[in-house]
Amino acid sequence: MYNSHNFTKIDNETFNLHIDTDKDYKILQLTDLHLGFGILSGKKDKLALSAVTKIIKKSRPDLIVLTGDSIFPFFPKSGTMNNGRQARILTAFMDRFKIVSYTHLTLPTINALQLPVVDVL
Repeated sequence: MYNSHNFTKIDNETFNLHIDTDKDYKILQLTDLHLGFGILSGKKDKLALSAVTKIIKKSRPDLIVLTGDSIFPFFPKSGTMNNGRQARILTAFMDRFKIVSYTHLTLPTINALQLPVVDVL
């Protein structure tokens, strides 16, 4: 996980994020990427990561938050039911941007809660 001077790890579950109050702070939320990182999902994954790269470069956020089903360890698509490999690949991809990111990794569920996207001014 990428660290910066304003983001410090307290322990395995706690992080401290300092936000400068003298400038605007931009947060980018990405949700439900459904990345498989497997043989059958390669084309879709490449398109998704390309879109994510464009969004990050254009928006230039201070913090990236990934929510929802970021990785999708579905055997027919990824070749495994273990999401550890997929989590490591996604983390390495996000670290390339040198932007603090937080990933809440969850397994896909049938009854996923759908929330509306709201702009906060």
